[in-house]
Amino acid sequence: MNQRPLALLASNLLLVLAACGGGDPRALTDAGSAALNGGDPQLALRNYDAALAAMADDGSHPQRLEASIGRVQALARIDAKRSVADFLALAKSGAAVGDNDFSLVAWELMRANAMTQAVDLMHEGQLLHPQSKTMAELKEQVIAETKRKGDAGALKQLQGLGYL
Repeated sequence: MNQRPLALLASNLLLVLAACGGGDPRALTDAGSAALNGGDPQLALRNYDAALAAMADDGSHPQRLEASIGRVQALARIDAKRSVADFLALAKSGAAVGDNDFSLVAWELMRANAMTQAVDLMHEGQLLHPQSKTMAELKEQVIAETKRKGDAGALKQLQGLGYL
């Protein structure tokens, strides 16, 4: 049997279990990560959403941040603007979002050729983590990738923000 239909079947089963209240957030988060790493952001998003729904009543669940970050990584490949908005809302909500999380999401945006959104996210990360070495490195990476891709809009944005 082909791996993709098997993964889809397993994921759908997990979604049904989550909808019935029996979803295991760890299993759903793992399924989301597997789908994201396997190149299926739609399936990843469904799994992460199901994991978050399974944790709805537990604001301090240990999988909440991992599922939330994975969700915005998957969303970066589907809807870059919404990914940035959702990630920044999470970062400003008091969740334990760190500079490495900014880097993870920014790289997903760059892979999706969403350079203006990557610049937006990098800039917000600079403001929230001004002394971070990771954010300084991310800034250089976003600038280099924007130049490499020749994205005129993102280059103009970087210039307007004072990065060029």
